[in-house]
Amino acid sequence: MWDEEILDHNKRYELIYGVILEMPGNPPHRHVITRLTGLLLRTLPNNTEVSVQSNIDLPSKDTRPEPDLVVIPLENYTEERYLPEDVALVIEVSDSTLRYDQSTKLSLYSDVGIQEYWIVNLPARTLEQYRTPFEGSYKSKNTLEPGEVASCLKYPDLALEWWEALPKEAPAESEE
Repeated sequence: MWDEEILDHNKRYELIYGVILEMPGNPPHRHVITRLTGLLLRTLPNNTEVSVQSNIDLPSKDTRPEPDLVVIPLENYTEERYLPEDVALVIEVSDSTLRYDQSTKLSLYSDVGIQEYWIVNLPARTLEQYRTPFEGSYKSKNTLEPGEVASCLKYPDLALEWWEALPKEAPAESEE
């Protein structure tokens, strides 16, 4: 479809359970991804890769998610692709896709064994941390407010001031 130019090359897509979804792009979303990438790169150890909007290779041929950010520790990573077992952390920046990220994406990431999943909830200006996958969900959920630093299971000494990536004002919630 890409080669035949059925899909617009100026847009982003991901394949989830056999459905091609156009990924919305808007200035607040892009801004937060850019700022959060910089914060992660300055805070994480040097032997860590932060991948922006790249897909994770899953065993299923009908699903190719492209999370906003993927954190990969490089000590055991030898492939040119990201497998679920390589991933330390997946981050989605959510405004118009919030309910989808809190349900479908959360279940997908849990089902493939992603150990930790964060959602930067732009309308609420919070960071939702989901840890330890269990039966299509996660065993724990923690919600951080601006001023509360974030760490992750793989990097417990990480002190990420994630709110520094937020826009000055909360974006208006949009209908899905």
